[in-house]
Amino acid sequence: MDNPLTKNTLLLSFDGLDAPVQLVDCAHLVEPFSQVCNGWGFSEISASNVPPFMVVSKTTKGYRIDCTPLSRPRDIYKPEEHKDECAIICAMIADFSSAFGRFSESLFALHGAGLVIGGHLVVFPAMGRSGKSTMSVHLANKRYQYVLPEDDKWAPHGERADISAVVLLDRDPDCVRPVLSEAKKSEGLKRLIGQNFDPSVDISTRFKRLYDLAGDVTCHHLRYAETGDAVPLLFEAFGA
Repeated sequence: MDNPLTKNTLLLSFDGLDAPVQLVDCAHLVEPFSQVCNGWGFSEISASNVPPFMVVSKTTKGYRIDCTPLSRPRDIYKPEEHKDECAIICAMIADFSSAFGRFSESLFALHGAGLVIGGHLVVFPAMGRSGKSTMSVHLANKRYQYVLPEDDKWAPHGERADISAVVLLDRDPDCVRPVLSEAKKSEGLKRLIGQNFDPSVDISTRFKRLYDLAGDVTCHHLRYAETGDAVPLLFEAFGA
């Protein structure tokens, strides 16, 4: 059954997703969200035979996001409330990542950062306050700043590369000199499993995918205090 739209409602269809996204009283989010998605094609549609998997609404207190749960029963799922534009866009990105894995069975989502250094894709699995975001910006720009990366330094949606290395970040304010050392494959696998957030894929399938992935990459520990001191070590190690 088609979904009727009001003048304050926008229905968007994204490439690779079988269900649309609905924005209510917040069409202004399209521009910043499309910048973050960088190349992920989408179009406005007038109606859909499939209910939206995500509904984002402007409220008196900020924004509300109601996303079809991927694994939790509907009766215990609760929509999320966010106070500002930045927070709601981050929430949308997280749900989009899970949804893309849900609609594309060959893919799965990891919480982390990834950069191509010297032709090698290096992945930094997320860990609270480890510095993955700061490290990523510092590696992509000579001077630290709050930026949207230049077009040639930001992988567009759908671009693929084989992972060469997994680097486990250990930010330690007492570390005098940054040290990059070899890590056990089991440590890398454990971190990857912990940062996989695609509950639509059963645990045995997720484990096999990540186990196969860990078998093909090198794993490292990076202990450091300041990002600027650690960056040259990464460039040297991965051949930039």
